Amino acid sequence: MASVAPADGDGRAGSPPPLPSPLRWGIIGPGDVCVHKSGPAFARATGSAIGAVSKRTPGAAAAFASRLPGGGDGIATYTESAALLADPSVLAVYVATPPGAHAELTTAAAAAGKAVYVEKPMARCGAEAAAMLASVGDGRIAVAYYRRALAKYEWVRALLRPQSDTGGRTFPPPPLPTGATVTPAGAAVPAPGAIGTLTSVAYTYVGHHAAGEIGWRDDPPVSGGGMMLDVGVHVVNLMQHWFGEDPIVEGAPVVTRDPVSGVEAAASFRLRFPPVGAGAVVAGESGEGGVAVDFDFDFCAGPDARRVDEVVLTGTAGVVRLSVLAVDGSVEVTETGNAATAGGDKNTRDGCGSNAPPPPTPTRVAFPVPQHVQQPLIQAVVDDWTGVPGAPPQPSPAAAAVRTSELVDEVLAGVYGERRIGFWEGWAKPGAA
Repeated sequence: MASVAPADGDGRAGSPPPLPSPLRWGIIGPGDVCVHKSGPAFARATGSAIGAVSKRTPGAAAAFASRLPGGGDGIATYTESAALLADPSVLAVYVATPPGAHAELTTAAAAAGKAVYVEKPMARCGAEAAAMLASVGDGRIAVAYYRRALAKYEWVRALLRPQSDTGGRTFPPPPLPTGATVTPAGAAVPAPGAIGTLTSVAYTYVGHHAAGEIGWRDDPPVSGGGMMLDVGVHVVNLMQHWFGEDPIVEGAPVVTRDPVSGVEAAASFRLRFPPVGAGAVVAGESGEGGVAVDFDFDFCAGPDARRVDEVVLTGTAGVVRLSVLAVDGSVEVTETGNAATAGGDKNTRDGCGSNAPPPPTPTRVAFPVPQHVQQPLIQAVVDDWTGVPGAPPQPSPAAAAVRTSELVDEVLAGVYGERRIGFWEGWAKPGAA
């Protein structure tokens, strides 16, 4: 089990010298999604510029560059990643390929002296991710778990903080960004400690990702697995950000295999986050066992199944509900004020008791969604790496991403066996010759 110790924004102790601003990026292997979620953000972030793009298909890099801000002016294009890595004007690289190429490209970029921002998941397995981190040495690496920098999730993280800690420090209400709205109109914005001490955290995902309809995402040599490696890692990594980077898998995960694709069809498991002492982010972390988070993923629920993407955080005085994968969903906070209503006394829930009070009205907070959803994280990375005065360490350290991959390895062992480097080489889909 990896230990995530206090470190800089790259997940290692110490900090290399600042990079020049504007920081010139090279983008390797971008797809269509990159045009909307991330690519333009490297041009629009303050102190950042795109210097080069590489794609193997002739003409594809130029076509991608033409869709970026400025229409590709001043952007060099290459068909070989090695040529991009040899470009002296490029000081940082965005590895935008599927996971199967992450290790090779990250190692090559580090050897060329480039800083690396790599797509998630960091690698196909934990051991491969750890080797990537080791290959960077004293250089820089960040991983695109971008929810760590989005206002919606940072607001919830602050909301979960107690009103005060054992040292007497008090915490003000988390600020709302410009453009956020509160419903009902005029309702008070929930403050830290609003739901009391956490008693349970549960995430549920129900979707339908049929074999043969999700491209490379169910091809382990390319992806490292199935949808757990595509969407599940986002949820696990965000819970690490909220509750602590180094949880353990508690109990035996229950996983099933898709009979057509051979990858995971469903996974249910629990992560236990150890207590972190005084000043804990979460009010409930002072207990002996720390916060436990239950996960239930169903990736093959059928085309008619009702889609679900929700985490429910229940406390002694209220409940918080929000989507994790849908970044545009609002946060619903129901403050009950006592343990009975938060926990769910039947008469109170159903309104059947003669003295049952009316159910509390939820407060819903909606947050603006950036035009390019990765831009807040990219901006944080640029600010950190170029040494902007007062900039904190970027919030998505590679060491935490390594741990995410290790946890997923343990959860999916029932489908793949031991997920060590090269496990995908012997992989064969059911029925393959």
